[in-house]
Amino acid sequence: MLAAGLTLFGASAPAAAACVDEATCAVKKPLLLFVLDYSTSMNESFVDNQTRWEAAVVGVLDALEADEGLLADQLQIALLRFGHDPDPDVPGTPIAGDASGLVDGQRLDVGFYDPLAPDMAYLQCNGDALKTALIAADWPLGGQPDGIESWTGGALARAKAYLQQTAADHPLDLDPRDAAIVLITDGPWTDPSGTTQLAPPTADPALVAADLFNDMSVRTYVVALGEAAGEPWADAIGMAGGTGPARSGLYAKGLQNALAGVVHDFSADVRLPSCSPTMARAMFLLDASSSMLNINGGTLPGPMGMTAWDQVRDVLAGPPVPLLQRPVLASTREHFSLFGLAVFGHHEPAPGEQKLLVDYGLCHQPHFAWALDPDTSCEPPGCVDPWGGPPLTWTFKTGDQADPPFTEPVVSHMPRCDLHPNNPQACTGSGTHLHLGLQLVHDNLAAYKTACLADGAAMPCTDATPFVNVLVVDGAYNSSDAEVQAPLAAMHAAGVTTRVIGFGDLVSPPQVQNQLAAMASWGSGGVHPPIHAKNQMQLELALAAIADPLPADPCCDTRVCAPQSRCGDGIVDADEECDDGNGFTGDGCKPNCYLEPPDETTTGGETTGDDTSSTSDATTDATSTGTTTSTSTTDAITGTTSSTSLDPTGTTSTSLDPTGTATSSATLVPTTGDSPTTHGPIETSDASAGSSTGTTDPASTGGSVDADGCACNSDPDRSLTPALLALASLARRRRRR
Repeated sequence: MLAAGLTLFGASAPAAAACVDEATCAVKKPLLLFVLDYSTSMNESFVDNQTRWEAAVVGVLDALEADEGLLADQLQIALLRFGHDPDPDVPGTPIAGDASGLVDGQRLDVGFYDPLAPDMAYLQCNGDALKTALIAADWPLGGQPDGIESWTGGALARAKAYLQQTAADHPLDLDPRDAAIVLITDGPWTDPSGTTQLAPPTADPALVAADLFNDMSVRTYVVALGEAAGEPWADAIGMAGGTGPARSGLYAKGLQNALAGVVHDFSADVRLPSCSPTMARAMFLLDASSSMLNINGGTLPGPMGMTAWDQVRDVLAGPPVPLLQRPVLASTREHFSLFGLAVFGHHEPAPGEQKLLVDYGLCHQPHFAWALDPDTSCEPPGCVDPWGGPPLTWTFKTGDQADPPFTEPVVSHMPRCDLHPNNPQACTGSGTHLHLGLQLVHDNLAAYKTACLADGAAMPCTDATPFVNVLVVDGAYNSSDAEVQAPLAAMHAAGVTTRVIGFGDLVSPPQVQNQLAAMASWGSGGVHPPIHAKNQMQLELALAAIADPLPADPCCDTRVCAPQSRCGDGIVDADEECDDGNGFTGDGCKPNCYLEPPDETTTGGETTGDDTSSTSDATTDATSTGTTTSTSTTDAITGTTSSTSLDPTGTTSTSLDPTGTATSSATLVPTTGDSPTTHGPIETSDASAGSSTGTTDPASTGGSVDADGCACNSDPDRSLTPALLALASLARRRRRR
């Protein structure tokens, strides 16, 4: 199960560590301007032998380093420092003793673009330039206790003017880019000359923040240090700027969490609407026949974790590293691809067991895990032990019965586990009437596309939006070939490819292989062969191979999946409270915990690096001639390809590629026929219960794992002068890659 890090939803996420040139983006990169208070009060002691300035610089550097440098790579970022204007009536006035370049109380250290370039070209991935500028600035006035004040209103006015100039210098942008400001300040704002605090009213920076928000849709996020923390005037700037009260950074971890929370909110507030039309849509259609609950050739009920149902659930969304997460990057495939889940089973009682569990959407890991969890649908008296064998009567639930409830439609489902006298120990009752599931997916697809193409759609799509189906079966279908072919061919004609995976050893017989080959050909126009995944690891690799070609806009990372419980980055459940490690308790993440993205995956005592195994999508000439169809099945681990000729008479000829041999870590006794079926119980939803899953230390930090899944390590004291910040930044980057 530890191999679950090799997963579909994360396998092909664009590497945020590499600079993404905006020319490759379907959307324009948003603008993020850091506005840092450079008053001499920032030289006051903060915590851990750091000054406020050092803490602010380290906090910004940490934000730039987070998620493998995603912030700097996928946004256009800039830096403005501010103090006061010694002589507001005389342009070009420096501050006495300041060697950092403040003029008229401000300095734009790093801009969004090169104003001297003929085309005013935007500077791509300029995070390093911002780091260099922060380090070069050194302490305000070399560490003196006074001499520079905080004309915050002037800084925001300069920021507004610069954003307006940026838009004017880039007419090809057509529509204004999404933009936001992050203001970090430690004390009361002043008049332009710095002689009066919180006066006159015309110098109130909240006025400028309101103009930015109301006139330009530019949000201002406020991070308050020192005396600014908790002050009404600081909150007023954030409220006027459309982002709510200021984030307080009273301590080092509080500052870190505040900045991470700003980045998280910025992603949710600014980026999602512009990215959605390019997001791929994928629908999983899962075999929900009773054989998915059995082992030993279909003769015994499987214990927890051993059934095909449990293993598919683990691969899709289960612990320890579910399919919807990427083990290295926080930006995961479920953040920029929309996934849905449907199942199929028996055809009686009418209209059948086909069911849409979750429609296309973002952030569906918890939805999948809940809907497929046997515990979710197990309620006494019909079910006490969901792995106890027949007879079991499931109680299917809707998402509003989950704890916490889901905000979009979700339903649970399990294959029937009836008692049949001819096979008394195994679960029976749900057949494999695949055509009903395919028709459901076909009809839902048509309705969904109509809705997402309409004006004002919440998650819009275009005619170019990619759609794909992933069909997972564990044996032969009970439908007719014509019934299966019709919806597969119809969806392919509409531009939707269906990829076919046969899971387990029950798909090994020639009859099943012939069906898999035919389905794969009908669903892909003969382009993609079926994949035979013999065990859970092979299924993980098969799904990853299918996901790799899914297009994803390299600039379209949203990081909006919530609620989350991530330590050290400020992303937490909305109602979670924790101690910041310095005696302050409040909403937010536990600051003494942090998750380092794992560079390695440990499995069975062996440690491996990033796995690049993939399943070969061998192109075949699987065209129907009326007599014979030639297809191939690709082994998910070895890459070995088996060629199969499907003859309408039912005879087959199979040849194994001599360049490789198939291997399997587990072998089940094959069955020679379908399990007996009986009519199952009517679905009910008369009880409410949730399911919970434990967490481990996915980051392998070596620290202890608390109840929230946080790998806890003490944060070492850092006493850093600006000259050492570059080394700290380099050390962080080396550790994370």
